[in-house]
Amino acid sequence: MIERYGEYTRIFYRNVEWTADILYPIIYLFFFGLAISWLFERGFSANSPMRKLNVMPVGAFVSDLLENLTIVTLLSIFPSQPIALGWLLFIFTTLKWIFAFASIALMLVGLAMALKNGFKKQAQ
Repeated sequence: MIERYGEYTRIFYRNVEWTADILYPIIYLFFFGLAISWLFERGFSANSPMRKLNVMPVGAFVSDLLENLTIVTLLSIFPSQPIALGWLLFIFTTLKWIFAFASIALMLVGLAMALKNGFKKQAQ
């Protein structure tokens, strides 16, 4: 796919991945993490193991950064196209979406439990 891009497009895409596309993972890391924490505080007791799952968005964040790094590397070394980097890109992208969808699912679970408890903070 990279071969279809012109040199200008490859440079532009690489710069976007290295700069602007860093902001989105930071934003959803904090949004998902804080939303899960807030909802789970109202949905589960303080000693519930569920409360520890608020770190799930960190997996999406790290996977997204590794995905971006792999894309930047592939764009930078073009026309070389190492198969191993292609597989790494596939793995990081897949992991990112698994963690992202798991984070959304956790928010929905937290919302359901918080609704059930009237959005009141749960004690021990």
